[in-house]
Amino acid sequence: MSTGELTGERILALLLPLILLIMTTFGATYPALELTAGEREQSTAETTALLPISLRQVALSKTLAAGLTAYISLIINLCSITLCASPILASMGAGQTNLPAALWHALPWILLFGLLISLVFSSLFLMAGSYARNFREAQAYATPIQLLALAPGMSLLLTVDEPSLGTALIPIYNAGQSFRMILL
Repeated sequence: MSTGELTGERILALLLPLILLIMTTFGATYPALELTAGEREQSTAETTALLPISLRQVALSKTLAAGLTAYISLIINLCSITLCASPILASMGAGQTNLPAALWHALPWILLFGLLISLVFSSLFLMAGSYARNFREAQAYATPIQLLALAPGMSLLLTVDEPSLGTALIPIYNAGQSFRMILL
């Protein structure tokens, strides 16, 4: 087998970081926007402000709720990929791949980085939603964040360079690159 040949594991290592990044991003978007702009639009923000807890606790709770939703989205998508990707890769001529075994050794790291990415994106979308007056405006604020999140993921498809200190400092790109290195 030549080094340039695309095996199932190589295809997985190229596509899985991008897919998981996209699914985690979109898994965090709507819950976070609903917890901020949606709450304001439905006039329930005042009720939340009257709760006998501090605003810091409210913000932390909303961040954890949106982050947990994004993390669950990541886990569900990872399970779906595990079940469906092996037959798809085999039909593409990528050879037989034992996808569950390939993912099993990388699973703890994928889950760790996925948790961190979920919390980062839920925080970003909560901030965007907190500035919006309504849900529609919040979606307009969230779109650039989603596009900025896709840029590092798409660049992972274009580059195959080894991790360096410079790439380790690029948010999101570093997690995707770690995913890829773990899978290879």
